[in-house]
Amino acid sequence: MYLWKYWRESRIIFVWSMVLIAMLFVAVLRARVTMGGASQEDFRQTVGMIIFFFYLQVVPLGFLAWLLGSLGVGRDLGENSGSFLLTRPRRRAWFLWRDWGFGMTQVALATIFLSAVIWLIVHRALVAAGDPFNGRIPMPGMTEPVLVTTLCGIICAGGLVIAGLIFSVTYFSTILIQNSRGTLLSAGLFVGYLALGAVLHHYWPQVEFPSLLLQLFKQSGPGINNHLPLEIAARAALILLFPIAAQVVLEHSDI
Repeated sequence: MYLWKYWRESRIIFVWSMVLIAMLFVAVLRARVTMGGASQEDFRQTVGMIIFFFYLQVVPLGFLAWLLGSLGVGRDLGENSGSFLLTRPRRRAWFLWRDWGFGMTQVALATIFLSAVIWLIVHRALVAAGDPFNGRIPMPGMTEPVLVTTLCGIICAGGLVIAGLIFSVTYFSTILIQNSRGTLLSAGLFVGYLALGAVLHHYWPQVEFPSLLLQLFKQSGPGINNHLPLEIAARAALILLFPIAAQVVLEHSDI
């Protein structure tokens, strides 16, 4: 029943996101793509297009995660229904982790479907050019072309970790101030992190904050980042840290 409650609160946001992704998918299917033959060197430029799509998807996914993060126990507390909810014969953590898990599932589904649209765009472009590498893209510094599916999978992972981080920080913020206006605190934390990092780097160039976005490719350009699995694991641990912190705050709150 509790998950049904969360679904009722989030269904409009989630359904509209799915509708927009579906509309984009249909638009790509119906678009007419014409390209001449391309050399291996020309296809390397496609990697730049894939990186562009990665940064482009961060905006809608981040906004979706930000909205979904405002729902759940934190919102209930702000609407003065938390005392009724949390006196049910369940531990507070039971409600929190179902909120967080259901919200993350929605964020993950949106990320997967949006990545499928990106795959379709790249796939159609390759087919229109004759697909000389059988669904693969040559990359500088790599002896063998890389599957488009692999690259889009990396994009999906990159989008999921940043969207998941935004969702977790926002959810934690709503629990911390016991109100859905925790979205403002969450936005302030991200803006403050970026601003502080830029200021410190300006005056002390040796100081550089870790990037919130996943480094998909080597900074020098050629090839996929060798430390990508480690960076994904580190961000996944950071994502889990915030609901754990939210549980600690909730357990010690007077409600």
